[in-house]
Amino acid sequence: MRRTEMPLSRVFLALGAMLIIAPALAAGRFGFDTTPGRLSKDVIPSHYQLEFDLDPARETFGGRAEIEIEVRRPVDAIVVNAFRLTANSAQLVDAEGRQRDLAIEADAERMQWRLTPRGAAADAGRSAIGAGRYRVRFDYEGVVQATGQGLYRVDYTAQGERAQMLATQLEPVHARSLFPGFDEPAFRATFEISATVPARYEAVSNMPVDREIVLPNERRETHFARTPVMPTYLVAIAVGGFDSLEDKVDDVRLRILTARGKREQARYALDVTKQLLRYYRDYFGVGYMLPKLDQLAIPGVRGGAMEDWGAISYNENLLLFDPQRSGPNQQRTVLSIVAHEIAHQWFGNLVTTAWWDDIWLNEAFATWMAAKVSTELNPAWHLAIDDRLYRERALGRDGDEATRVMTRPPAQEQAIFDVFDEITYEKGGAVLGMFEQYLGPQVFRDGLRRYLATHRYSNATAADLWFHLSQASGRDLTPMIESWINQPGFPLLTVVSRCDGSRTRIEISQHRFMRTSAPLANVTWQVPVLLRAGTSTRRIVLGGEPQKLEIAGCAPVIANADDLGYYRVQYDKANQASLRAAYARLPALERYGLVADALALARAGRIGFVEYLELLPRLGGENESAIWQQVITGFEFLDQAFHASPTQARLRAYARSVLVPVLARIEWMPRSGDDASTLRLRDNLIEALGRFDDGSTIELARKLFATAAARAGDPAPIPNSIRKGVIFTATRHADDATFELVRGWLRSATSQEDDYLYGDALIRVRDPKLVRRVLELSLGDEWRPGSAAYYAGHIGQASGQTEIGNTFVLQHFEELVHKASDWSRMWLLPNAYIGFTDTKHADELLVEQKRRLGDYALGPAAQVAATIREKADVRSRQGDALDAWLRAR
Repeated sequence: MRRTEMPLSRVFLALGAMLIIAPALAAGRFGFDTTPGRLSKDVIPSHYQLEFDLDPARETFGGRAEIEIEVRRPVDAIVVNAFRLTANSAQLVDAEGRQRDLAIEADAERMQWRLTPRGAAADAGRSAIGAGRYRVRFDYEGVVQATGQGLYRVDYTAQGERAQMLATQLEPVHARSLFPGFDEPAFRATFEISATVPARYEAVSNMPVDREIVLPNERRETHFARTPVMPTYLVAIAVGGFDSLEDKVDDVRLRILTARGKREQARYALDVTKQLLRYYRDYFGVGYMLPKLDQLAIPGVRGGAMEDWGAISYNENLLLFDPQRSGPNQQRTVLSIVAHEIAHQWFGNLVTTAWWDDIWLNEAFATWMAAKVSTELNPAWHLAIDDRLYRERALGRDGDEATRVMTRPPAQEQAIFDVFDEITYEKGGAVLGMFEQYLGPQVFRDGLRRYLATHRYSNATAADLWFHLSQASGRDLTPMIESWINQPGFPLLTVVSRCDGSRTRIEISQHRFMRTSAPLANVTWQVPVLLRAGTSTRRIVLGGEPQKLEIAGCAPVIANADDLGYYRVQYDKANQASLRAAYARLPALERYGLVADALALARAGRIGFVEYLELLPRLGGENESAIWQQVITGFEFLDQAFHASPTQARLRAYARSVLVPVLARIEWMPRSGDDASTLRLRDNLIEALGRFDDGSTIELARKLFATAAARAGDPAPIPNSIRKGVIFTATRHADDATFELVRGWLRSATSQEDDYLYGDALIRVRDPKLVRRVLELSLGDEWRPGSAAYYAGHIGQASGQTEIGNTFVLQHFEELVHKASDWSRMWLLPNAYIGFTDTKHADELLVEQKRRLGDYALGPAAQVAATIREKADVRSRQGDALDAWLRAR
């Protein structure tokens, strides 16, 4: 092997940049034969008959599958997806009922079975299987998973008793671990599913129960009605002892299924569901398609939620709301997530993406739609500005060298997980919102309705959506939109303005924004810009060349009016000073944009951090929780960048000087009449000030915690709205007794909300001895496998003891990686490195990730390596000036 002179990290990033920046081929409109995929288009499924033998107490399951197929032209073999399945037999049955046994050649790396007729004729020039209609039958066994993918088991406690249930997560490529089939989104088919389960359990699937048969030995066979045509990844099956909350809307039967004893915690989600189904019916012009909609609250193991048609499943923390214990964000979380998953019933299920390069469109649409409907249903919650926090994460990720093109498919199928990220969800949703503003809400909705009507019960590409939006608007939007989806990153708009008599003259230009001083790629966007100066507005589309324009009147210029554009803005010094002086009079979203852009420009070195920090006292009486959370995010970044340096203590002192007055203004304890933003703000401030060593906050948190501890381990005395901030602060500064108390609360947690709260508290402990204790416990059986891997990976950065956490993960990698899911294992090492601030560790991470997991996992490592390099860049480039300014204060 030839040794290169370029540092290894730059080799990886240079290769990544070549892959990313090379123009992506724009996908055309949907055609089945031209859709990408690994399976042949010569064999097409039309219907699956699936029979499962399931018992939550077993670690395996039995299955029978019969698939009706059409062979379009003679083939030598039939190839299906199958993984972690063991075949007992396979047969091919032709249209006349003649049966042939099939030999199975398994390819574990490709997750496929190649099926050939046994004793097939070997005549020259003849294929073993002629064109025509067939049925393929399988008898097989599979493995029940423990990490929230495929068919998985959940062990939990319900009403004081141990219990188990089974559920599924088949997107993107786990259907093949439940049944052999054509596990690609373009192969839509109908499904008839049945399950044989112990009689004490209920079985749930996509469609209503058609019939049930009582069997000997206390077993029951449940048959479900036939589904509409749909892709394999939307198949759902669940088995457990459920409580049910039921209702109906538009003749659609609604149920929320929970663990025993939690039925009433589903009431808020059920009320939300009824509102959402009516809203989407009116918005799309077509009602919900199935006769029922079940939503399952899974008590642990699974991450997130999954939009399986007619049987959506959620981690229970995303679906349940307990008025007696839930924190101030829980209702907002439930509304947002339920709105997202129900939106998928139209955009994703009724119309399905053709291939994974367009999965961003499914997820981006649901993200945008959830934000839209949530804001309209609850205007008093100020959800639009809270959602701005998520867009900021996407902008942060999209501004570094390791970002990616939204539409580029992963090179390896295992890396499909990699595209379910901020670029897919938040960037995609923000781009759609930007174009809704540009086209107008009515035109945008008309285009969406045309898209759904044309492609219902079929597949589509992003090009199909652009076509229908263009038809609705009367202009070809494709070149404009594709400038956003076919290249990485986003623009920085540079705005220079001056008052000339009674008019404001503006010059505006763009180039790619980067978080560090890395060389810029020569790319531009067609940017829809809404400018405002005073009460005057002007809409333009900014291309590669600078534009000069005028607006009536003389007032500070806002180049992202309403803050819906997916870009950053840098103003000339005079205009920037005018905007800061007028800060309190700006709309909340524009105030957020001003603060967020200033932080990003400082991180990128386009302004000094001193200039950013001097902005913060101007926030004065700001009441928006999201804006203060953005300020806290900036302090947290600097705290990490200057970790273990003298500057860190001075930064924490400055953070306290900014944040303590805010907490004093809204008061420490909750008051009657506090709005949702104030409740969130107080909790966030308590947590942040605990991190930044505010003595008064730590003392008060410890007193409340001690009161809870005195109640025999019951944390109820801590008010719900500050429970997270108090417990995080007390645990961060914990002694052995406090640690053991929180550990006990975690062991006895009966809700996923509490489980997450106490687990996230434990990984914040600063005492090195207790950090090592958490790491040691992660190798045992006290915690669920996925939780144990999460704690071990995250505790280094969360506790400030990165070296301890990183060393442990490297030493015990094989033990920990087997506790993680296929997706989270790619993040185990990156999470263990993210607390470092030097390029040496960025280089080392890329080497270790490739050595231990292979090329397919380099995406997460490259992202974290870019973050480490950014911190190193800020530390070396701005450290002296920042430290001098802090000393002078």
